[in-house]
Amino acid sequence: MKRAVILLVLALAACTPEPSAPPEKGVVAFHPTTAPIRWTDFAEGGLSLHLATGEDILIKDADREIVVSIDGHRLAYLDSATNQYVALDLRDGRSRPLTRRLTAAELDRQSPGPTPLAVSADGRLFAAAIAAEQRMIITDFETGGTRTIPKLCVVFGVTRDKIVGSRECGWDGAIISVDNRGKARTVSEYINAERVKSLSPDGKLLMGCHGLITFWDATTGARVRDFPTPGCGELVQWLDDRRVILNSIRGFLVIDVRTGALTKAPGLPAYLDHRMVVGIVPE
Repeated sequence: MKRAVILLVLALAACTPEPSAPPEKGVVAFHPTTAPIRWTDFAEGGLSLHLATGEDILIKDADREIVVSIDGHRLAYLDSATNQYVALDLRDGRSRPLTRRLTAAELDRQSPGPTPLAVSADGRLFAAAIAAEQRMIITDFETGGTRTIPKLCVVFGVTRDKIVGSRECGWDGAIISVDNRGKARTVSEYINAERVKSLSPDGKLLMGCHGLITFWDATTGARVRDFPTPGCGELVQWLDDRRVILNSIRGFLVIDVRTGALTKAPGLPAYLDHRMVVGIVPE
């Protein structure tokens, strides 16, 4: 099969052919395949995307935290060339800035805390936290519409109905849920937020991994179930509503949320950069 031709360009590069519409700031990727991301890794000069086709794409100037939609088609990352968080659709090259340009001091405030990015399961909504301003920006990728949630700078997940995070710009704040009208309710003041990793794609469960992998009700904060694991590595991530992938001392494993059953995750190397994420894992 003929390899797809990959073209990566910087939107501001002088040598780039002028497109029909004005380009947006940041990195834009154009390629003819819709194959989803299998996994990502950081390489010299940017972010390496490994597609289900076996092809690799390098996005220049991608830095720090990234998130990938579960279908593997959209991602968000910090563009180090513009100091903005950017969302990108790999199927058609569309991109949207998720924040304004951040100063060096603001970026320093981003580093110590939890990952400041989240994407909804369908890849439409992106959440980006600015810790220095203690606020969260929600962006609709399709419309470009945004809304701001004040005093929220830790994000565990976003759905069409709500965003779940913490008021404190660290690990010690109460966990709250904010609906589309901006109404906030407390999920729990007792769960140690340091142990919480993320919200399930359907918004029903919070997941954490600290010795045991634990699931809490995302509405009430009640512990639903927990399972022993062979260790929790840097990567603990939802694959879908029923499965979580984790990097353990036995390599990459997929755990069934309802039964605790562990299976080997195919198609992944033994070790990856600790910032890596997974778009899909083949069955």
